[in-house]
Amino acid sequence: MLFKAFMKVWSEQNFRVAMLSSKLKVSEKQLPQYHQMLCSLCEDLCIDVPELYIESNPYPNSYTIGEKKPMIVLTTGLLDCVPTELIPTVLAHECGHIICGHVLYTTIAHLVIKKGIISSLSSLLSAPLEMGFNHWMRASEYSADRVAAVIDGTSEKLTEVCMHYAGYGKGFPFKPDAAAFLAQAEEYEIELKKTKNNRTFEINNMKRKDHPLCVVRARTCQDWANTDAFTKICKYVKDERNGVVNSDMIPVPGNPSDFIGQKHEIIGQKLQAAGFTHIAYSMVFGKDLPGKDGQTVGVMIGKSREYLTGDLIDKNEKCLITYYRVDNQRKSADEHNGYIKVGSGSSHFTGMDKDDAVKELSELGFRTIITVAETDKKKQEKNEPGSVISVTISGLEKFRKNMWFDRESDVVIAFIDKEDSLV
Repeated sequence: MLFKAFMKVWSEQNFRVAMLSSKLKVSEKQLPQYHQMLCSLCEDLCIDVPELYIESNPYPNSYTIGEKKPMIVLTTGLLDCVPTELIPTVLAHECGHIICGHVLYTTIAHLVIKKGIISSLSSLLSAPLEMGFNHWMRASEYSADRVAAVIDGTSEKLTEVCMHYAGYGKGFPFKPDAAAFLAQAEEYEIELKKTKNNRTFEINNMKRKDHPLCVVRARTCQDWANTDAFTKICKYVKDERNGVVNSDMIPVPGNPSDFIGQKHEIIGQKLQAAGFTHIAYSMVFGKDLPGKDGQTVGVMIGKSREYLTGDLIDKNEKCLITYYRVDNQRKSADEHNGYIKVGSGSSHFTGMDKDDAVKELSELGFRTIITVAETDKKKQEKNEPGSVISVTISGLEKFRKNMWFDRESDVVIAFIDKEDSLV
């Protein structure tokens, strides 16, 4: 409701006019150093150059507003506290909001919740809605931080920016100690874990904050910069900068949930268009299927069914698309050429001893059976140690009796680990 109402009263052009009348617009002639920084970043990120403004405000901050033509704003307080060599990192962060599609929602939060500029929408605000918006805003900051880290090739500059936000003076006569600053995050976590009151205090403290805590923010980005995903993305961006068009690592065009339910041919076309070279199909047969004929059940890329949109994966990895095929004619296993008929539905295995489930599925003929220990404490408390929580075949969590699966299908058995349950 808030979103619909906002779109009725929001005028990007009117707001741009207000920006022109009260803020300093950066251009080739006005503060050209900042303008060149932004143009260089946008070239690397393959986006149009947004307008850049300086706002007279002693509070160190930067934000991006608008939708069709985003505008970046830096406050004088930020320029006073952050060294010039770190401004590209700040601008890369703001460009990250544009790339991630955050700008419309950050505009709503900035004008309606934070500034209260559009007062006619205040009646639609509630405490839970404001808390939800703030939670989303904090999460979006982490995503934009990742963009800045990728452009820099390291999280070190972002850590320095966070140090200046936290209180490190631009003119301090000594060098900042990033390691000591990041160690504060560990100390902070230790303090939170000491008592439940500390954790409750943190929850209440964060309800109305639209930005993450500086120390935690820096540590979170550093942790991500130490992952394999960060290394792959940096290589991908570097290849693009150098004009490499045949990179082996390509971004996945969707999450597993984006693929499920669509026609298998369409998913195959999407993966092929993205650059994947090995597309394969596996059918799930049955007379009474829980989905439509040709509907995708799951997509496994390489050996994983858990990936996110944009994750970089080798283009030569096998993409196995499993889909439903209504079968009213075939009556014998021989006619199914390597497919296995399950005599029981998924609920049959729930509560069964893990070893018994493995034995039964192995005897049916499945070749790839994976067991995964359940870590959810609530499920551990409700179920017996060693018992099965769920069985998934080819990504299908709820299969029915007398359905047919490829014998090469991956079978995942989730169970309660005996040792964890005793702790």
